[in-house]
Amino acid sequence: MSDDVAQGLDWLSAKARAAKCDTIVLAEQGIGEQTRATALCVGIRAMKPQTRILLVGHYDGTMAKFDMAAHARRCAIIDEFIAAPTPGGQHMERGSLIATLRPHCQTLYDAMPIVVREYSRDAAVQAEADNRIAPYGAIYHGFPFDNWRLIYASMGWWDYMHETAGVPIDAKSLSDDLFCAAPTECSPLPDPDDLPPGKDVDVLASDSGSDDEAMAVIQDSRPYAVIHSGAGFGSVNKIAPKAVTDAIIRTLESKGVPCVQVGLDGEQDFRVAYRRKGLRLPLTNRLIQNALVLVDNEGLLPYMAQGLAVHAAVLFSVTPYNLYGLPGNLAVVPGLSKWQAKDKLPDRYKGLIGHPRRCGNATCFWGGDGWWTHPNGWCWQCRAPLYGIPNPEWPACINFPRPRDAADAVWSYVDGLLKADKVAETAVEAVA
Repeated sequence: MSDDVAQGLDWLSAKARAAKCDTIVLAEQGIGEQTRATALCVGIRAMKPQTRILLVGHYDGTMAKFDMAAHARRCAIIDEFIAAPTPGGQHMERGSLIATLRPHCQTLYDAMPIVVREYSRDAAVQAEADNRIAPYGAIYHGFPFDNWRLIYASMGWWDYMHETAGVPIDAKSLSDDLFCAAPTECSPLPDPDDLPPGKDVDVLASDSGSDDEAMAVIQDSRPYAVIHSGAGFGSVNKIAPKAVTDAIIRTLESKGVPCVQVGLDGEQDFRVAYRRKGLRLPLTNRLIQNALVLVDNEGLLPYMAQGLAVHAAVLFSVTPYNLYGLPGNLAVVPGLSKWQAKDKLPDRYKGLIGHPRRCGNATCFWGGDGWWTHPNGWCWQCRAPLYGIPNPEWPACINFPRPRDAADAVWSYVDGLLKADKVAETAVEAVA
């Protein structure tokens, strides 16, 4: 164990001891995972109204997770929050985090991406928790891109959370649960002592985006759409083909629905009526809160929209929509491809593929720096040659809908929302 990791674990142990909470919820590494962990906290609070809950996230260098935690505290869902250290930008080994936190609570919920493992000091409670998770052991670890069993998940993530943690959460309660993870107020900067070792408050503030509230207001009487194309570890990952997003924007704006682009400063620009990139998460959420619809890739903001009771049209790639799709939203989903049939692949490709929908060496899902030089996102041409892997005859591992088809699907959905709004307005006028 390196000195940085040892120092980080010692700091985390001291903070958890000082929090004096009998229940700890350990989120997985991403901000979407902290969102789901917050929904878990809502269920725990419903079951145990008197328990003190400590939510442990992971420091990512921005205020987003602090803003989410502050909002959850205002909702009386959690009592304390700690952003676990990430030495050298790397997340700590999960077992070390669990071993560090368990002595400081009665119950620890390990909120992995999909299922939840409960650790309790009460032997009877532990036996019941072990029975709940036993059928789901194969999907306890990992994400869909590194655990292929999750690709064929048969339930939504909230159902798995209910089954494995026993908390009262389902599709009907999801908007209320996620509301507690969707801040619309910027929280104050944390005290320096509340940052992991070696982290600086000034750097945190400068890397967190603008808190200019005027930018969160759109002076336009027309219903607007919030557009985002970038997600995953605070980077430009999981982006749809640019041509698809362009077609959706052109269609919406030609129909009189102005588009407002949000996201990180570094994400590619689109030709939109309003550009509002570079805002802190709560201000982005205000834009979503007042929008007709959010159009985004699978990622954080659809969770925010769900919590804010705003519909979303969500573009999926290899991420399974049956697992991550949210009730009431439109899911734009890729079709099957030749790579679905693993047994039909030439022998030279079989060693490259961990699963029919996942290439072991390159993928249109996680792109890293490749997005900057090849910013077309999930495309119809395999990216494997970028990594020195020849692929002369297999066009892609996914068949994403063509721009016109995707734009037509999104417009049909948005048009339905507009008509529903008009009916609601008419009903209100009639009552008045």
